[in-house]
Amino acid sequence: MDSHVQYMLSQCAQRMYLIKLLQHKGMPQRQLSGVSYSIVVSRILYALPAWGGFLSAELIGRINAFFRRVKRFGYIDTVFTVDELLSQSEYDLFVKPSTPGHSTSFASPIS
Repeated sequence: MDSHVQYMLSQCAQRMYLIKLLQHKGMPQRQLSGVSYSIVVSRILYALPAWGGFLSAELIGRINAFFRRVKRFGYIDTVFTVDELLSQSEYDLFVKPSTPGHSTSFASPIS
């Protein structure tokens, strides 16, 4: 698990370098934030419901520190924590589909 998280964080750091280049080329802050969410936060969220429960306190701290660094550079608006993201992803995966009106366009195959 440790090597997977290290690899993911190194990929995210490389993507932050790309965002930094876009910033130096004059991309507005709003678009930088959108790019950051798209290529950095989504990388961490990708399989979080699957491997998030196996993270040690040290790995959670490293991911949280990465989010704080991204916020400090001004690439995202709010600081996320792994616990918040895990709770949200679990809600989206397990609870949201069972709410009324979620699948209103679903037609029953049995008529």
